[in-house]
Amino acid sequence: MTALGFTVVTRPFEYSALPGRYGAPIIGGVGALLAIVSVLLGVHGSSMTIAAAGMTVGVTVVLGLLLGGSWSTRMPFLRQSAINLEATRGTKPRVWLVAHIDSKSQPVSTAVRTVGVLLFTAAMIALLFLRPIPPRGLVWMVVACSIAGGGILVRSVVGTRSDGAADNASGVAAVLEAAALVHTGRSFGVLITDAEELALAGARAWVAGRKPGIAINCDTIDDASTSLGASPGRLVVMRYGRRSDELIRRATSAARAEDPRSTVIRPLPGVLTDSVAFRDAGWHTVTLSRGTLRTLNRIHTARDTLSSMQGTGIATAARVLARLVEELA
Repeated sequence: MTALGFTVVTRPFEYSALPGRYGAPIIGGVGALLAIVSVLLGVHGSSMTIAAAGMTVGVTVVLGLLLGGSWSTRMPFLRQSAINLEATRGTKPRVWLVAHIDSKSQPVSTAVRTVGVLLFTAAMIALLFLRPIPPRGLVWMVVACSIAGGGILVRSVVGTRSDGAADNASGVAAVLEAAALVHTGRSFGVLITDAEELALAGARAWVAGRKPGIAINCDTIDDASTSLGASPGRLVVMRYGRRSDELIRRATSAARAEDPRSTVIRPLPGVLTDSVAFRDAGWHTVTLSRGTLRTLNRIHTARDTLSSMQGTGIATAARVLARLVEELA
């Protein structure tokens, strides 16, 4: 970065690792247990059924806000330290390329965890219709979704047995390559965050007190093609609220210039990226990604290694990122 004309500084920060490491297991375990208790009360015709169901949903929502909110990493528990890497060219850049450098492992992949979030959410919604002596079908739905979804979330404890080749060494590589492609006259910044996998702690710490700008995040760029003959992944532009509609339009145009199959989606349930932290702080933001269901079934596991990918999608993603910076900076 220095050779490219950037001024490089490190930004140490401290954060609470509690929400990132144990937030999902706490929410899944407590919510599932309370849901099953509510169903048992309903089966026995208890007058407390409706109150118990409402309390279960309420507790789950509160836990989600406490362990997933923008201030959750500032809690006084399990304090740790980390370092963001910041590189700027020009004065006070308003456009930033962003990628996180940390990785994590879990006993379940991102694909399985997403299924768990959907099942758990279905159980919470079903509880809103629970009444004393509820229909048998509703009872079985709540029990099955609570056990399956909650069980998956309980297993989503963060470990360190993943190299993080796709998530997110590939994103870092794409951002660094994009920085090298941008014309030297453009003023912009590059931010490599740490502790993204722990409730977006690095991005949340970095945006605190900063004037909002534009954050172009890159998270997971799997291969453009595979040696196994499977369908190649297409570039995906993830949108985060209507505030960034114009940025989404530009990002989609840039992506389709490189990959006509590119599409715009909302983030998958339970999948967080640094763009969430930027959106919450009032920034215009978008995340560029590439992958397939095979990718989702690999990341956050010990299978996400360099031998599992060739990096053939990185150059394409870099050109999209560079084009966006050229247009916006």
